[in-house]
Amino acid sequence: TCYQFDVLDNHLRTALDMFASCFISPLFNDNAVDRELKAIQSEFDLACTDDDTRLLQLFSSLSEDGHILQKFSWGNRQSLEVIPKEQGIDMNIMLRSFHRTHYTPNNSKLVLVAPRSLEEMASIVNKSFDNWSITNHEENDAIAWLLAQEPEPESEKNNKSNKGKGNSKKGKKATNKKEKKKNNASIVVDTIELPTLAQILDEQRKRFASPLKQQEATILTRVIPIRASHKLVLVWQFPPTQHKYRSKNDEYICHLIGHEGDGSLVSYLKELGLATRVEAGSDGSNIECNSLFSLLQVTIIMTAKGLANWVKVVEAVLHYIAMLCRNGPQERVFRELQRVAQIDYDYLDESSEDDFAERLAVEMSPLLARDRNDLLPGSFLLWDWDPEGIANMLQAMSPDKMIVSLLSAAFSTPNASQNIKEDTNEDKYEANIIDN
Repeated sequence: TCYQFDVLDNHLRTALDMFASCFISPLFNDNAVDRELKAIQSEFDLACTDDDTRLLQLFSSLSEDGHILQKFSWGNRQSLEVIPKEQGIDMNIMLRSFHRTHYTPNNSKLVLVAPRSLEEMASIVNKSFDNWSITNHEENDAIAWLLAQEPEPESEKNNKSNKGKGNSKKGKKATNKKEKKKNNASIVVDTIELPTLAQILDEQRKRFASPLKQQEATILTRVIPIRASHKLVLVWQFPPTQHKYRSKNDEYICHLIGHEGDGSLVSYLKELGLATRVEAGSDGSNIECNSLFSLLQVTIIMTAKGLANWVKVVEAVLHYIAMLCRNGPQERVFRELQRVAQIDYDYLDESSEDDFAERLAVEMSPLLARDRNDLLPGSFLLWDWDPEGIANMLQAMSPDKMIVSLLSAAFSTPNASQNIKEDTNEDKYEANIIDN
């Protein structure tokens, strides 16, 4: 999650103090929470009308049972207000607990862009965030609330019921002391070694590394889109690639698949009248590119003729990938991409300060494993030639490991598809297995 602001330089100190207070001691007023709920619902409604977002949600629903993608990854009023109220959950307490657990200095990165010296900016930051620490939070009221939901032990009930009674007080006190002493003598405390954060992350990577169901067949989905178009989308899964930013093997493959020159895939499909555009890559979203796995997506905008012959379009893509596998990785192609990336970086268009700050804050995340010296050019430049890594990715792009998605408004016509159904986001789709 990124938080950012821009302000006139002469108000920087005051604005940064206010910004820091949002993390050190947020108010969490009921009115502010309700306004944010409305904003979240508005963003959710907007996302539901985006075909790319709906397709990613469909992909998530096709993942392995028990995979983290099966969880509802969005927020809306239903999940953040209606359902918690039905289950008797105090969301204000849970909100404070979430903030106290995760919004700590060791989990955050700060980027400040201003026309000042580094020493002056460091001094301003230190003064604004000086009181922010892991230990300055209030007591864990979430745990207290959870404990309050537990049934009261019988012994406590008996003590309360006996409180104030005058019969045999001394005898009861003596008995209670003996029992307490006896119980204390029999207490045995078992100690366990808690896993480290690195061990927990490693276990999560092993558990959720493969979202797609393991089966010797291709998954085909037919989707009725919001926008009128004929689109074919092919998706493959890979291990995480975020830490391989110096070689960017996926960019090498996507460059060749999306190439538009003579002898390219798109020129062949255009010549046959089957498609008008071919795109390959990842949009960088958390679903497509994260620390657990990565997805490579090939999108083809087809003509009506291409929709009627979509199998031939898929075959053309697979034959092109097979050709890349036979010819092997070509260093000359990588060097060309490397030179172009260097030129683009040297003459990079000046971006806005807020965009620059947001990008840098994200790329400082430990999960991306970026070297400090590579933070500025890391997203643009290519350094390491990795033919083995490229070959492994090409080999993994086989027919039995992909999801084929067809998006067309033509599926909404009568009898166009017998098994179209709707999911919770009101996406209309059909999922089948294609025998290889």
